[in-house]
Amino acid sequence: MNLGKRFWYAEVDNFTEAQHALMETYIRNLKTFLSSGMGAYIWGVNSSGKSYIAAALCKLVWQKYRVASYCVTAAELKDSWIQDREAHQGSEEMITERAEEVRFLVIDDLGREYRAASGFAETRFGALLRNRARARKTTVITSNLEPKEFAEIYGKAAGELAKECMHPFRLISENMRELAAKGVRQLMEGE
Repeated sequence: MNLGKRFWYAEVDNFTEAQHALMETYIRNLKTFLSSGMGAYIWGVNSSGKSYIAAALCKLVWQKYRVASYCVTAAELKDSWIQDREAHQGSEEMITERAEEVRFLVIDDLGREYRAASGFAETRFGALLRNRARARKTTVITSNLEPKEFAEIYGKAAGELAKECMHPFRLISENMRELAAKGVRQLMEGE
């Protein structure tokens, strides 16, 4: 799944009240969304729990439906395209291939990757999204970008395609990193 260690224990059952309320309908209808290729575009401010939700979904589709899933950051994906363009070998090729082939893909932190003036990565991203939509493969994107900003950066066609094949979810939540740090401080003070 390529989940970072930080998300090995991500579970839908551990969602905060706000996360659960936001994603409840999507999770309840997950089997239907998987068969139709309907994904999710989850956006919100830093540290609101977007990546945690996506990691938990990755695990859930495997645990419940045995659907192969893969999680990659937008920066890793962009780098793999550039490396693939230059070298055609190594683990970068594997990232690109997995992103294209896996049935449930999470692209984490879209919009935080370095974008060059050439627009190469943006074009490749649009093509990936289009090919996945055609094949009814489910894509989940997490981002700090609102859908309108997404369309401005990655192109109007990609923005319209995202509307067609992803439900938008705006996550409004407490700063999850601050809450975790507070919990650790409380544990340490209690010892």
